[in-house]
Amino acid sequence: MSLKSFHLAFIAISALLAAVLAVYAYSDLVGPMRFVWSLTAAIAAVGIVLYWIRFRKKMKSSPYQ
Repeated sequence: MSLKSFHLAFIAISALLAAVLAVYAYSDLVGPMRFVWSLTAAIAAVGIVLYWIRFRKKMKSSPYQ
């Protein structure tokens, strides 16, 4: 497995874990922190996915494939 493939897999796993944390925080926590934690984790998941997209585009145009 190349370093690029490992990086893409690690980013995907991180996004999945952030999404799971958002669902867990929304369903299991009680009170106002429920929304804070779930929103924070959801924003992190979206940010990680956007980073994944940006990294893939950058690697496609990179001369070091």
